[in-house]
Parts: sequence; structure tokens; C-alpha cells
Amino acid sequence: MTSPSNELNWWIEPDGSTHTATCASRVPQKPVLAAGKVYLESRSGVISIIGTQPASVGMISRQLLDALHTRFPGTRWWVKDPTPTQQPRTSTPAVS
Repeated sequence: MTSPSNELNWWIEPDGSTHTATCASRVPQKPVLAAGKVYLESRSGVISIIGTQPASVGMISRQLLDALHTRFPGTRWWVKDPTPTQQPRTSTPAVS
């Protein structure tokens, strides 16, 4: 499936090389160091896989962020955490 023109799938091979593709089917099915998606217009990106596991904040290394900032300068990075922490609850003020 092809992504919209402002989205790129990215992945980092075990040798450290970074690749991109507009079509998700071009992302290799073999193990990669990391993978995700970058949104060019909003200059933001998502890290979704690290190694063979879904990404979590605790898995992000400085080296990974350095590699991503080199390839996609000025991009803000987010983690697609499959088990997000509980969202804060909102409450409405009591009216007296």
C-alpha cells in the first residue's frame, strides 16, 4: 500500500544504513535495527519497531536519535507505544 506523498516508511538495517520507501511493502520483512514512519510536511516521525519488538520509550538510544536526526534534520520523534501509560483523567469542576 502506498503512503500519501508526505509520508515515508523508514528503517535502519543492521549495518547502520537508513532507507526510506513510500510503499510499506518495500520495508524488509527481515530483522531491522529500527523502523517507523516520517511525516515530511509536519516534520514529525514515529518510531514503531526496535529490533524485533514494538518500540517503547525505554528502548530509545541516543545513537538511534542521532541517526534519525542526521537523516531527517529538524524532525520531532514520537514512539508508538503498544501499551501506552494510562491517560490522565479529566474532570469537570463542581458547580455550587
